[in-house]
Amino acid sequence: MRKIKQELKLVFLILGLVLYLTFIIIHFTSADPVGAEVNYISNSTYTSVIESRSDPGGYIITINLAVTQQEPSWKGYVGNITGMLVLRNSDGWSIYEWGMNSTSMSGFVFVSRNDSVDWTNVECANDTNIISEQNFFGMSSSDPYSINNTFNASLHSAMDMSGPSNIAANSCQSTATYVNDTAQTVDSNAYFQELTLYDRTDGNFIFATFIEQDAWGFNNNASLDNTYDFQIIVAENRSISFGTPGTTYYFYADIS
Repeated sequence: MRKIKQELKLVFLILGLVLYLTFIIIHFTSADPVGAEVNYISNSTYTSVIESRSDPGGYIITINLAVTQQEPSWKGYVGNITGMLVLRNSDGWSIYEWGMNSTSMSGFVFVSRNDSVDWTNVECANDTNIISEQNFFGMSSSDPYSINNTFNASLHSAMDMSGPSNIAANSCQSTATYVNDTAQTVDSNAYFQELTLYDRTDGNFIFATFIEQDAWGFNNNASLDNTYDFQIIVAENRSISFGTPGTTYYFYADIS
């Protein structure tokens, strides 16, 4: 009888160990995107040029005006990314770390107004999600700068995240930010493709873009060879006074 009990204890011990190892393997082979540390570098904004004329009296002067006005309903983040893969506990102590080659790193950058996202239930944002986010920022669908009119394509690469949520190609409303001050053709070949996503568990809207390694950015020209790993635009409330703190966003990344 004692021998049977000992054998049963051994069986349960082995089963427990197998379940624990299975959990560890699943946890580290399907890691969710994680919060990204943000290091501020700089910011800038456009100032329009004021022109004048001094024409003599007695004439009717015909002129055409061209206006380029900064749109406060959006703000952009550009930069580079570094990272590593780790095996560490909840206190931040690592048992092992793997350095990532910055020249071959791939993955995605995510930006959301929420500091908690259920990455197991992320999908393409639908019309209802987009309208809700527009309402939060005081936008109307008819505004040329609305989320719906900005992300007015649905041609993009697949977004295969490390977690359970994978986004199929050409399934979300998408756009692509500019390269060398020039609009790109929005498709799976564009640099800095950007998608609108949604966490259906917690109702979080997410802007997502692909990591590009040292790609020419929006401000590349003959004298500036600026390269970035990511470019992303996110919505803002245009009623907020210029220069004052805007909407808080949280940054996440999924690297490989």
